[in-house]
Amino acid sequence: TTTTTTTATTMATTGSTEGIRQLLAAEKRAAELVKQARNRRAARMKQAKVEAEDEIKTYRAQLEKELQEQHTTASSNTKVEKIAKDTDGLIAEINSNVEQNTDKVIKTLLDIVCTVKPTIHVNYVK
Repeated sequence: TTTTTTTATTMATTGSTEGIRQLLAAEKRAAELVKQARNRRAARMKQAKVEAEDEIKTYRAQLEKELQEQHTTASSNTKVEKIAKDTDGLIAEINSNVEQNTDKVIKTLLDIVCTVKPTIHVNYVK
């Protein structure tokens, strides 16, 4: 009976050692899987960060372009308005000068045309 008990104890010890080895191997495999999953997650997070930064750069460039266009349009409108105002002022000034000087110019032209000064031509021979 002692031999049977010793053999049973040895088999139980061998079986439990094998069970412990299996548990340790399973725990090691689980730790490796968790490590791989963390690594994949970290890689995906880095990739997502790069993609987000690219999208931010693209969006920022688009907004800056739109802002620049708005500034250009606003300054162009301001310049156009200033030129139009200056032109209107010059036209008004010219029209005023025309009204003031029309009579004088007509009188001067009529005086030149209507006043005849008879003179002998220099090549005229007697």
